[in-house]
Amino acid sequence: MALLDFIRRLVSKTEQEHYAKCMHLKALAPDQQRKETAAYLYELCVRHAGIFVQEETRKQESPFNGVSNAALFHEILSMTFWLMDKKLFKGKKPLLPAMHELYFRSFHASDTNDARTEALNKRYRVYAHEWDVISGHQDEFGLAVAQAIFGTEEHIRTRERVFWIVWYADDLTKLFGRIKRIWKSAGFRPGVESE
Repeated sequence: MALLDFIRRLVSKTEQEHYAKCMHLKALAPDQQRKETAAYLYELCVRHAGIFVQEETRKQESPFNGVSNAALFHEILSMTFWLMDKKLFKGKKPLLPAMHELYFRSFHASDTNDARTEALNKRYRVYAHEWDVISGHQDEFGLAVAQAIFGTEEHIRTRERVFWIVWYADDLTKLFGRIKRIWKSAGFRPGVESE
């Protein structure tokens, strides 16, 4: 029972933090609100992708062995961006350009911003194609992400990789669903132009 109470307090505290951040963002002028909301969501996505990579690669027999942590992180982060946009903004991408800009500044690459943006958009199209809105089973989605990381050659650990990617995606949809409910209850609609 004590464990259940601890979990409830932890979730409640996290939701209170999201609510407080929501109220802070809601009080800002529109341009500043858009900029700070993008930064907030970017940091949230980076944190969650980083935790996933850290936890998965720390395992003794990690199914993600054989690829660099950086490659794993960048693919998981792009998936996190896509799921955030899908859940919070119905795939309309109002804040993704600002988030991409933060991403490009944080992780230097030799490609131009246009080339990097197109590479991310290509991933997003694959994710959208594989996301199963009818049955809710995301094995094909998880496989597409795993193949983007490891290639298309079948491996004995492929199913295990898919399982952990789908598990992470499910956690993300729950997280972003809670944030969306908090925003809705507060009347906060970032990325929506005033009429």
